[in-house]
Amino acid sequence: FDLKGPGPHSKVVVPEASYDFGVMALGGEQSREFEFRNEGQAPLRLAKGHILCKCTIPTLDRGEIPPGQSTKIKLTWKPTTAQSDFLKTAEIWTNDPSNPKITLSIQGNVFSDPQAIPDSFALGQLEWDQEGHSHTILYSPTSADLEITGYEASDPKIFELKWTKLTPEELASKTEGKTPRPLVGYDLDLISKPSGTIGKFQGWVKLKVNRHEGEKTINISGDRTGVIQLHGPDYQAALSL
Repeated sequence: FDLKGPGPHSKVVVPEASYDFGVMALGGEQSREFEFRNEGQAPLRLAKGHILCKCTIPTLDRGEIPPGQSTKIKLTWKPTTAQSDFLKTAEIWTNDPSNPKITLSIQGNVFSDPQAIPDSFALGQLEWDQEGHSHTILYSPTSADLEITGYEASDPKIFELKWTKLTPEELASKTEGKTPRPLVGYDLDLISKPSGTIGKFQGWVKLKVNRHEGEKTINISGDRTGVIQLHGPDYQAALSL
């Protein structure tokens, strides 16, 4: 805008130019409206300036605001990656000589939701006919309404999954030190049934959840030993040599 002309001039007032949304789940979308008031004596004109990334999209309801009136600019963001200290900005140009550029910003933390600790089922070494169990905690850092509605397994005849919702006290104890604080969680019990084969094995379970991504995959690993083992003179059990 031409800011060198004679008065009267507009005067832009923005009560809030930044917003901290706290935490949000990856895949979600949020928005915030910022008020622009004209406390000057001439119409206030606004235009989009530099946009830091596609996550921030300012929407201008009115490009010109009469003296004494106001408008709102809506900022919408949809993060594509999990990121702590998420910060994005958008610039709005004005014809106010004292404030030719207003920078709007949004910040917070973006997390994958749900999360699991540990992030895999490690069954370790099992005898060939032994039933194995492995536990992990599935939790949500952004919402208290996480629900598990079902699951799929890479081999349903071998892998079975059971889950129990944790009390707030149990969840706090099992996730101590996690940031942000988990809001709801489940204890997952993976059962590995004998398969009739020996050696290292892998698999997965895919949980159906009521979150943005709709599912959470957790990998499985283990090793089954046979009835007979052959040990050479330089046998090293830890290295399978």
